[in-house]
Formats: sequence, C-alpha cells, structure tokens
Amino acid sequence: SSGSMELVNQRYSKENGIAVLEFETKDDTSVIEEGIKAENLEWQLFFPPTVKAEKAEMQVIPLTENKISVVIRNIPANYGVFIVRATNNTPVDKSVDVNYKSYKTYLQEEKGKEEKEKGQSKEQQEEADDNPNSLDFYVTLQNKKLVETSIQDLTREEFALSIFNSEIDYQTSQVTRLEDAIKTLKNSSVNDKKSIDNLTKEAQYSIGEELTQKQDQIRTLMNSIDSKNKQIDTAETSIKTTKEIIANLQKNVKAVQEGTFQFNAPVRSVSAKID
Repeated sequence: SSGSMELVNQRYSKENGIAVLEFETKDDTSVIEEGIKAENLEWQLFFPPTVKAEKAEMQVIPLTENKISVVIRNIPANYGVFIVRATNNTPVDKSVDVNYKSYKTYLQEEKGKEEKEKGQSKEQQEEADDNPNSLDFYVTLQNKKLVETSIQDLTREEFALSIFNSEIDYQTSQVTRLEDAIKTLKNSSVNDKKSIDNLTKEAQYSIGEELTQKQDQIRTLMNSIDSKNKQIDTAETSIKTTKEIIANLQKNVKAVQEGTFQFNAPVRSVSAKID
C-alpha cells in the first residue's frame, strides 16, 4: 500500500564490473501524483555466499520527479545473480484507525489473530512476517533486458552530473517537440478556419441536401478547432511542467558542482542465501 517501483533500464559493463540501474517510483500514500521521496527509501545489496563480492558497493543517486539511478561497482565477473532490495519507509496512513475501540473489541481481535495464525502453515507465517514494503530486484546475466555495454568508471559526482545533464538534454528536446506541436496545431486551425469561411460562402447559394452537407462539414471543422485548442492547452501545461523539471535538474547540477548535493551513504554488499 505504500507505493510501487519499476526497474526501467539496466546496463552492465563486464570489463570493469559496473552496473547502472534506473528505477521509476510511485508514492501511493500521497494525495498528489509523485515519486517516492529518496530519503524514505532504504537500500540493500546481496550476493550469493559463493560469490566473492566483499568489495561490491552500491551508490544511490536520486533524480528529480520519480527517477532514481543506482550505480554498483566492483561486481565480480560471472556473478550469476545479485539482489537489490528497496524498502519504502514512507508512513502509510490508510490503515490508521482513529475510532474508539473498547477493551472487549481488542480481546476479540487478538483471539481472531491467534486462530488465524494457528491455521497457517510455517511458510505462510514467514511470508506474513516479511516486510510488505520491500521489493527485491534480481539482476542476472541470463537476462534479455540487461544491456551489456561499456560504462566509464566515474566518480560519484561525475556519474550524477552525467545523469542530470543527460536528463536535461532529453527534457529540453521535449520542450522543442511540444513547441513545434503547438505551431503545427495553430497552423492547422488557421487552415480549418479558411475552410469554414469558404464553406460559409458556398452555403449561401446552396439548398436542400447540399446545404445540409456543408453545414455538417462546418460543424465538423469547428469541433476539430476546439479539439486542437484543447491539445494546445495540454501542450502548454506540459511545457510549463517540463521547464520546472529542467530548473530542478539545473539546481541539482549546481549543488553537485558546489559539493552540497545530498548523496546517500554507499551501501556495501552482504552475502545471503539466494533461492
């Protein structure tokens, strides 16, 4: 109930043992549409006990909006599989009960819990004890979505800057695309208006079925103009949002350059039995 995460991109460089994982998050506890706050996420890195990964280290780089990049260094060659675990510590208020509860009701609820637990198998109880706000991402070499490529070994700050600048380039291209779309829609509306003017003149000399047809065409063109105006409004809103994202990214770039950007402490790998 706290949110969701998706691993949208994964790259791995075998030559220097570096992986870059890109996540998108959604905060289900918020009344507005936003990603999970980076400070509310706790991260862990696990390798199988048979893999010597004592030097493996994970660095979490929060971006703007709902994006988070994770850089993992010192991954042993032919590692087989590793797990990135993310735990969401965002407070969930959906299950909060503010109503008065009598002692009698409390005892009945406790008795119901005991009876339910007695009817569960050991596996079901262990599953119920697991943190429901944790997600495990298994990253394997036998993985069609894992792109093996060359990744430059950069410092934490250089990685962050490359990610932020790449995102700025993308968002800037989106502004250009949306501005071009607005121009196209406006030009198309002008063309529709010319067609309406022509049909209006022709309708003056039409009667019967021909007049009805031209009136229908005029209505269709007017609806088309209304639809294009709504698309223009949507595009203008999207441009405003995109420019705000760019401004936030530029603030992050400045913070990294000045040494004030808040990085999470590096996460060291832990050996664990991986089923």
